[in-house]
Amino acid sequence: MKRRALGGGLGTGPRRARAQALALLGLFLAAGSAPSQPVPGWWEIELTVKADGQYRLESGAAGASGTYSLALRWTGGLEKDDHDYLLYAFKNELLAWEAGETATGPETQAVYTTRDFKNRPEFLMKYILREGDELRLNFAVSGFEVPITETENTFALLLPSSEENDQRGPQGAYNPGVTRGSNRVAVREDEIYRGPVTRRYRWSWRGRQWLPRDRSTSSTSQWHDAVVELRITPRFAPPQPRDSLLFRLVL
Repeated sequence: MKRRALGGGLGTGPRRARAQALALLGLFLAAGSAPSQPVPGWWEIELTVKADGQYRLESGAAGASGTYSLALRWTGGLEKDDHDYLLYAFKNELLAWEAGETATGPETQAVYTTRDFKNRPEFLMKYILREGDELRLNFAVSGFEVPITETENTFALLLPSSEENDQRGPQGAYNPGVTRGSNRVAVREDEIYRGPVTRRYRWSWRGRQWLPRDRSTSSTSQWHDAVVELRITPRFAPPQPRDSLLFRLVL
């Protein structure tokens, strides 16, 4: 009497090898036909700028020097739009601001603290440019006229800006004044599709200007060290209705 094997075994020998090969082929084809990774609906952007700097005015027997420290945070959203992106602003915060100034004259000296500075730095995000395989950020921190003491020799305080922005002041363009590090704030486009992107950028900047006057010649100098922290997080769920009210298109 012939005996028949029970169950669904594959057997042994060549027959088993062929069955195993077919099973592996099936797994391979199944993996190849698996759904692709979902595409983010939008990206959340958080950009923090920190800087410590100084400025100085030298004008004959009079002069002024100041120091400052700042931290700002900008949050927004990025949305794909055909071959480009739309940029939205959520929130713009001045996290920290401290400043001080000392002004000297032939017979006088004045000291100013943070509360004496009526103006504050402000973060300006212009756009994010898709250039080749990169996304380049264009932003700047706007300054104001210094020194705050009464003098006709005021000048524009230049604060950190990205390479794409290249703000200009009486000292000329900002980018040539970068003496160490780089203010080129950019990420590869394909990185933002693979997961959260975190970057840190550092640079030092210095500027100098001569201010000719009728009877005297004044000079100004300023410098700062900047740190920029960037985080781009892909989001797959649409913003909540209450959050969507925060969207403001950056033009």
